[in-house]
Amino acid sequence: MSLPRYLSAFFLEKFPTADRVVFELVETGPDGGPGVALARTERGSGGGLTEALFVDTAAGTRAFSVTLREPDRPTAEYDVFDGSGEAIGYFRRDGGTFHLSAPYLDASGSAADEGFDLHDQEHLVMHVERTAADRTRYVVTVPDRRLGLQPAAALVVGIDLVGGR
Repeated sequence: MSLPRYLSAFFLEKFPTADRVVFELVETGPDGGPGVALARTERGSGGGLTEALFVDTAAGTRAFSVTLREPDRPTAEYDVFDGSGEAIGYFRRDGGTFHLSAPYLDASGSAADEGFDLHDQEHLVMHVERTAADRTRYVVTVPDRRLGLQPAAALVVGIDLVGGR
């Protein structure tokens, strides 16, 4: 089974292990809480994000990846690739603002306190709310069907890591 192209709501959970940080993409369950884990990535606990490869938890195959364009640049610019390695989106952080481009969509937004809203010129594209307990959980709603699951999840990882969460 491959990842769905679009989900109107999902969770991204981040939790540390002994020497790694794990991000898990989780679908919304029937009760509105976390359901089945769809994909996950692990990275070393130090340093910034240069690449995150998400693996489909059911199939064990590449689901999507996020890759830093040029590590030595002062602005963080990332490409998002689907499971076959095809580019499906791009995002960058410019000061406190994130800009995302995906097929048929250009949007931007800024983090404030424990939330983040991404808008195109007229509409809310994605809302992210951060909660923390034993693990950091991002509750993500995507009212705009133009924003696919993979670029949306990649941007949340970027907000967390690039934004210093």
